[in-house]
Order: sequence, then structure tokens, then C-alpha cells
Amino acid sequence: MKPIPENISVLILEIKNLIGMPVSVNAVMAVLESMGIREIDVKEDYHLESLAVLAALIFKELLKEEYSDEEMNPSSSEAEAYIKSNRGFNKYKDAIKFYIKGLMSVLPIFIQIACVVIFGYAIWVNVGFNDLQSTAVVLSVIWALILTGGFIQMIGRVGSYYWCSLQKVKAYIAMNRLFFKAIRFVLTILLFINVVNFFLHLYPYIMILIYSIYTILISILLLCLALMYPIEKRWTIIFTITTATAIGLFLKFYTNLHIYLTHWIGISTVILLSFLVYQWTFRDVKKNKKNEYKRFIRDGVIIYNNNLYFLYGTFLYILVFMDRFLAWSADRGTVIPYVIYYEKDYEIGMDLSIVIFFLVAGVLEYSMFVFSKQLNIVLQKLDFYSIAVFKKAFAYLYFRNLLSFLITSLVAFLFVYGFMHYDWGYKSAFGEGFPERSYNVLIYGSIGYFCLSWAMLNVLYMFRLNQPKNAVKIVGIAIIIDFVVGAFCSRFISYEYSVLGMLAGMLFFLLGSLYYNYKIFSRIDYYAVL
Repeated sequence: MKPIPENISVLILEIKNLIGMPVSVNAVMAVLESMGIREIDVKEDYHLESLAVLAALIFKELLKEEYSDEEMNPSSSEAEAYIKSNRGFNKYKDAIKFYIKGLMSVLPIFIQIACVVIFGYAIWVNVGFNDLQSTAVVLSVIWALILTGGFIQMIGRVGSYYWCSLQKVKAYIAMNRLFFKAIRFVLTILLFINVVNFFLHLYPYIMILIYSIYTILISILLLCLALMYPIEKRWTIIFTITTATAIGLFLKFYTNLHIYLTHWIGISTVILLSFLVYQWTFRDVKKNKKNEYKRFIRDGVIIYNNNLYFLYGTFLYILVFMDRFLAWSADRGTVIPYVIYYEKDYEIGMDLSIVIFFLVAGVLEYSMFVFSKQLNIVLQKLDFYSIAVFKKAFAYLYFRNLLSFLITSLVAFLFVYGFMHYDWGYKSAFGEGFPERSYNVLIYGSIGYFCLSWAMLNVLYMFRLNQPKNAVKIVGIAIIIDFVVGAFCSRFISYEYSVLGMLAGMLFFLLGSLYYNYKIFSRIDYYAVL
């Protein structure tokens, strides 16, 4: 038998000091990659065929090593912690707690929906708008979400990293930079749109002005609310939205202010209150900001390190709203006055179908809680718990969360069906029956949002295991499918069938995320230590 080369022996000792007794070859390979060892390095420095061969050799040698009792077996405290942690997965209170926490994130949206049903008004909605006004306002909401979606992902990721690491000064600096960079980006795009419209006159100038004001205000609102998640101030979202909605309703019914002004005052209220909470949270660290600011990493490095999350956040909203652009720009039997023009029946179907997504949001929150809790056991390397059992545990965890997701989705479908068909629902709220054209949009849209919710659940697992690249690839292809199928159906069948493009894109998103989740879970020992 050939002796082990000295450089490999040194590597074996380093890995032993890092992880003790490895649970599998995949775990060794992950550590090698984290040390910066590449395939080309293996051939040049260690004279072996591949990284996998080196990992197998090291794993085999490490199994021959002698280990202390502490390295071979977890301490009683670790075992107790594991048992306590594992037992916690079966407690209903955790499920209820984190489901409610997830629902709290979308509760403001339900408040807005309730206000529209009862008062015909919400923080940026008014049932009395004509089609041109609706075009301006709805497009501003869509573009605000698309333009800020990537920045919101980065604010959440970078801010949470520094906040959870107790580096509050860095959290404050990083979130500030991303916040103001996002605002500058939105203003640049709006300036470009206004210049193009000035020369081409695609829409009335006053409409583009109104659209621009709504877009910038809603963009800042979304960014301010995004700041609340990393610093764990979610209650602020409900408080500010509820307060602003109450102010807007008062102004609408008890003053003579124009409806636009009531909206802008309401949105500005949310921005002001949430930003005050944000500044108050960091009141003790702002004095150290100047010292840290000069030493902090450049903006370009932050964006480069999180560019995949930025792309995912942007692509996701393009996927969600692509069908609207296609439906609103298609022929409806009459010539539409503008390139993209609001269509009421289509929007009714899509707005009602998105309730499916909102109702299952709580499952996403709970699912990530229990997954992260289970993953911590892997990272703590409890060696008495074999890798085969780990894989089964994660599979069980996934399917149990999936069952919760399916049950919640069924409840959501029943609610939407009842709202559509029974007198207490749409007919009671709007004084008319549910539009026939909206029916197909609602059915296909509901299935599409169901697929989106499931796919996002899968993507959360991928993000938790630092695998965003595949998520971006899937959603990028889904956008292309959405566009191709939606454009064909809306042009050659009828405009409302652009929803089939949305359904096809969401279905691909779901299947692609399932495929990559299967690959990740089959090598959970490798991805868990990356």
C-alpha cells in the first residue's frame, strides 16, 4: 500500500480539526470546497484524478483515526438539546405560532381587501376610478414591485445577516445604502419613462405624472416595510398600514380632498411612521456609523455577493405580472386607446385568485422555522445520528410541511369558491353577479398561484442551503414560458387566456424547484455544511 503523501496528511489533519469524524464523503467534499480547493488544484497539487477521489481518500483515512469520546459521541447536554429540539417539531403551538407570524406579514393586504369590499377604498385603491385612472395606479403598483423586488431581497438577506450576528452598525449601514440606492434606481427608471413618453406621447402627460408619483411613493413604502423584517419589527407593518388606511378613509369621507391626495397622504404616513421606527431602533448605533462607514465594504461588493437574490426578487415579480401586460395589450374586440390599458374583468379574476397565495403564506413561515431548526442539528454534527437517518428526517419534514400547505390551500380554494358563488361574497360586496369572463381567469389563476406558493416553498429551502443559482435559472425560464404561451393564447384565442401563460410558467417553476429540491435533499449532508 502506497504511503499517504505529506501534503494530503496535512490536509487530513486540518479537516479532522475542523469537523472531527465526518459523517460522509459528501461532508468532506463540502469542507474541501469551502477551503478553496478546486478540481485543477487536486490534479496539480495532490496528483489525483478529481476532488471526489481526494474526498473519498480523506474520508477513508479519517475513519482510521482515533477520536476522543467528545468527538465520537455527543455530550449529554447535546443529546438533550437534540431530543428537546426534535420533540419541538411535534408541538402544535410552534405550528400555530409561526403560521400566525406568517399570516401577520399578509394581514395588511387582507385589511386592504376588506376596506375595498366595505368602503370601496384602500390605501392606493378606489372603486370609483375610471379605466384610465386604474391603468395609471395599477401599473404604478406593478412597476413598484418589479423595480424594488430585487433590492427588497437584498435588504432582507444582508440586513438579517448583520442583525443576527449582532453587528448592528453594519446592519444599519448596509440597509441604508441599499435603501437609498433602490430609490435612486426607481427615480432613474421613472425619468427615462417620462422622457420617452414626452417624445412619443404614448400616454397623456398628466397620466404619466400621476403614475410617477404613485410609483415612487409605493416604492418607498415597500422599501420602508422591507427594513422592518431584518430588525424584527413586523408589528410596525400592521400598525402603519392600519393607521394610514384609517386616515385615508377619514379624508375620503369627511373632507373635500381629491382622491389622489388622500392616497398620497396615506402612503406618506406609512413611510414616515415606519422610517421613524427604523431610526429609533438604531438610535444607539448611529453615533458609531462614521467610524464603521469608512471601513465597510463597498456597495458593489454587497450587490455582487447577493446578485442572484436580486435577480430572483426582480424575476419573480415579472413572472407574477407578465400575464397582465399581455392581457391588457391584446385586442378585446375593440381598439384599445393605449399600448397597455386596464381591463376590469381580467383584474377581478386575478385579484381574487391571489388570495390563495396570501392564505398559505403562514405555511411558508412555519416551514422555514422547522427546517432551520432541523438543519442546525446537522450543522452541530451529532454523530450518533447517521446520515441516512438525517435524509429520512428531512424527507419526512418536507412532506409534513407539504401536507400543511395542501390543507391550507384547500381551505383557501373553498373560501374563494364561496366568495364567488354565494350571496355573502362578491354579489353582496359589489351588488352584481360574478363576471362570466372573470370565471376562467379566476380558476386558472388560482391554480397558478397555488403552483407559485409551492414553488416558493421549495425555493426557501434552496436559499436556506445557499443554492440561489438554480432558483434564478428556473424562474428565468418560467418567465419565457409565461410570455410565449400567454402571447399566443391572448392573441389567437382571447385576451383573458393570457392567464394560461401564467399557469404554464408557474407550473414549470414548481416542477423545476421540485427537481432541484430532490437533488439537494438527496445530498443534504453535502449542502448542509456549505
